[in-house]
Amino acid sequence: MTILLIISALIQLVYWFYYFNSLALLKSAATPKIQRLSVPVSIVICAKNAAKLLQANLPIVSQQKYHQYDINITNDFSTDGTSELLKRIDNEKRILFEHKVSKNIAGKRAALWEGITNSRHSWVMLTDADCRPRSDLWIQSMMQARTSPDHRLVLGYSPYRTAGTIVSWWSHFEAWITGLLYLSLAHKGQPYMGVGRNLGYDKALLDRAHLDHYDHLASGDDDLTVMQMATAKNTVICLDPSSFVETEAEPSWKAYFNQKRRHYSTATSYRMNTIMLLSGYSLSQIGFYFLLVWVLLTKGVLIALSIYLIRLILILPVVHRLSLRLEAEFHLLLFPLFDLGLACYYLIFSFSVLFPKKKTW
Repeated sequence: MTILLIISALIQLVYWFYYFNSLALLKSAATPKIQRLSVPVSIVICAKNAAKLLQANLPIVSQQKYHQYDINITNDFSTDGTSELLKRIDNEKRILFEHKVSKNIAGKRAALWEGITNSRHSWVMLTDADCRPRSDLWIQSMMQARTSPDHRLVLGYSPYRTAGTIVSWWSHFEAWITGLLYLSLAHKGQPYMGVGRNLGYDKALLDRAHLDHYDHLASGDDDLTVMQMATAKNTVICLDPSSFVETEAEPSWKAYFNQKRRHYSTATSYRMNTIMLLSGYSLSQIGFYFLLVWVLLTKGVLIALSIYLIRLILILPVVHRLSLRLEAEFHLLLFPLFDLGLACYYLIFSFSVLFPKKKTW
């Protein structure tokens, strides 16, 4: 068991030093020859009974410093006065438009497809009604990440705001880990997902079949669609803090569990090489702590503690660099506790795929 514990620790170190650390070492790209800022952009926000959220966040979204953009609110049969709100909002610059979804279908896919296809520009930026960019340079930063005409899909980062609750702190950490995974794999030429809270692409990449292929799933509009469009050549990541888009964490553990169960329903639809890479990380995380307890009980405290501390001491500098790079808000001293929680998290939600959630917003 001691050998297996060491193997689990070594697998973890491969992820932290080969994949995750590549983000910490990534330098800002030099100004390319192409005119990155010349591309007009449509921001697409799908909304269903989100009037209060739009009222709070649209003023920030609409203050972007970008030469040409508009905002397409795709109203999916809202009954909370969303249309009336949009008419009252100051639209002097004529950048805010509303599109009403034509068919009332369960889930978000119909709204997403209509919002994108009815957008006025070829490049779209996706976010949600409950999200707000950290700065007025969101669009500019995302588009500047394109250093080649071949870059037609930009993956951004979207952290959860901490609100002084345990669930919000955990959501913040878990989103940070998820970001490390999909951003580092994309950087290594293996893109597999993006988050619809902060994502941009040339809509010519999207085909309706990309959405319809996973119509049986409750989620996956963003990650599974990106998986079908993204290649090592056409995908680029953006780590500029001015491009980050924040959102509120779920208010309770019950809401958090339902959200994650819906998200994890897509896991078995990833490509096999992606499933193997993600499983390698999550299973080694679970295995490390399970085997650590086993060795602690059978071999003694000294051996178990030595292996644990060696792994922790090696990865903490990487954690520190990445927490600065993605502006994480958790204290470094709390990482060991969150790291243990991550093993429990993977163990719990590995069973969630057995209980799929119905299609809903």
